[in-house]
Amino acid sequence: MHFSSRKAGEHSNRISGNLFAHVPILQKIMLYAIDSHSTENFRFRKVKGDFKQLEYREYHTYFDADGKELDGLYAKRGWKNTGQLPRTGFAPFYSKKEAARQRKLIGAAIAGSEPGERFGIEAIDCIMSVKNAKRLVGLKKWHGVMLKVQLTYNHQNQLATGCRVWDADKEQYSSDGLSDLGKEVAKTLMRGGIIVDVSHLNRQSTLDVCEIGRELKVPVIASHSNPLAVFAGKRDIVALLAKDRIAARCIDDEEIKAILSTGGYVGITSHPYFMSNEGKEWLDALNGSDLEKQMTKRENAWLKKEAMTLLVSHISHVRNIAEQEGLGSRESVAFSSDVDHINANGPLYVPMGYAQKSYRNIFSDLAYALRQKGWKKNDIDALFHGNVERVFAQPG
Repeated sequence: MHFSSRKAGEHSNRISGNLFAHVPILQKIMLYAIDSHSTENFRFRKVKGDFKQLEYREYHTYFDADGKELDGLYAKRGWKNTGQLPRTGFAPFYSKKEAARQRKLIGAAIAGSEPGERFGIEAIDCIMSVKNAKRLVGLKKWHGVMLKVQLTYNHQNQLATGCRVWDADKEQYSSDGLSDLGKEVAKTLMRGGIIVDVSHLNRQSTLDVCEIGRELKVPVIASHSNPLAVFAGKRDIVALLAKDRIAARCIDDEEIKAILSTGGYVGITSHPYFMSNEGKEWLDALNGSDLEKQMTKRENAWLKKEAMTLLVSHISHVRNIAEQEGLGSRESVAFSSDVDHINANGPLYVPMGYAQKSYRNIFSDLAYALRQKGWKKNDIDALFHGNVERVFAQPG
């Protein structure tokens, strides 16, 4: 995935410009949508005045000198982007030269953003000191962007521990949290008005970030992390966590409570891998086959209904926890597409029953399903845009 530094309104929208060009009118269910996590530059087009434009940008920091992405960098270190990544003792992911190059690219990307634009960095392996964290805060304020960052991706870097870091001695996923440097960097970022996003962190790192958030009274978010309890269904969660890299990416109820206790939200993604094991099996069966073409309209409609039921279950689980804990159910959850996985030349990482051409319908289908569950307009507005706006509007 290549980043474009062109300003808002000048993006090529090479994949999703056509994809979202004719979003169905939702009968004024919502006014507009802001994606909690998207690594593509895309926007909703205005449809008869019912939608304001959506603009959200994520910047991937995982490129090697030849432009290859994360898998290439992992392979360069003798790793594979699979269920088990090495416990590296908080060693820097980048060399000093690589880190300096990435900081320069991030600076250029932020400088190419519009004031007030929502901007995300996944993730800040190149920030190796509190001094560099302060520089990032300075960039954010100088260019007037609303900025969120992830401290690491799935691996362990000098700041934090990712969700797929494997402790070979204990034969389990690592229980390491933030490093001392990671805690100081997180505090510096939060004090400067930068939102820390715990998606891709492991459990202890997530809890550590949330503790800092409560201390400083600033929100923490999980931009695209689904509840482990819903993903697991009736399966043994302990057994899943011992071996399943997808389960390791989901968050448990204690993590959800910790995030919500800071005033943040959990972004629920429709990526099938994180909705259920069945969703993953469906996608694996679909890729490289003509299975989709063989399905009847009735079968496709049934799959869509199953996918929507699952998506609503993930959203409802977070809201229920918020209500039980007295943390404000309406403020607890946002919608996240993880839309970079819609790829015209690759696998379609979309919910069961949906395809690239029909993916845009998920927004209207979800709004309809929630209305059937008794959701009011204010609740739906909060899910689709209100909670992202609320958190990003924090002073700093």
